[in-house]
Amino acid sequence: MANKEEIKVLKKKGIDEGLLTKEDLDKPLTAGQEDTTNDQKLKPAKVASCSTIYGVSSFSPSYQLSKNIKLGMLKGTDKLQAQHGLKIQDIVCNLRQLCENVIEPVYDIVGKSNIIISSTFRTPGQITGAFKPASGVSFHEQGLAVDFCFLKPFTEYYDVAVQLKQHIQFDKMLLEYRLGNHKNVTTYKPWIHIQWQ
Repeated sequence: MANKEEIKVLKKKGIDEGLLTKEDLDKPLTAGQEDTTNDQKLKPAKVASCSTIYGVSSFSPSYQLSKNIKLGMLKGTDKLQAQHGLKIQDIVCNLRQLCENVIEPVYDIVGKSNIIISSTFRTPGQITGAFKPASGVSFHEQGLAVDFCFLKPFTEYYDVAVQLKQHIQFDKMLLEYRLGNHKNVTTYKPWIHIQWQ
């Protein structure tokens, strides 16, 4: 955990590198949109058919998972492998469910051009960025989780998370934020992690 002096240095470096302005640092992280979600009003989840998936032995990057998403668009799927007792087809089926029930609705709400999918499928022990994975089986390793970054100021991520919570179903949603320095580059990277089960 960074101490106050390290945070001060990182903030100054962020301003010097043009990643932030002083005004960004003075803004609250959210405008404080009230979360009035009524989970009873959410649309029922789609159950996407996986029957065609189980007839395929090898998946190309152009394999269509949903209306807007091909397998190769999901980060990490170039390393697709059977793991944790799941066959490749099971993982691709999970990815199809994730696309239909999470990624496509997020595209509809936020706008496809405003989204960067920063992580989807991972292999066990895979290091993401400069960070070691947590112990246990990640939902990413089962094709059941996605991390999004948005082309929006980091101060708006909370409001985006509240909006997503009001309109999509998920097992878990995390608004994650890391302030740090990686390879002498200041990072102020928030992202939203969504698990589907």
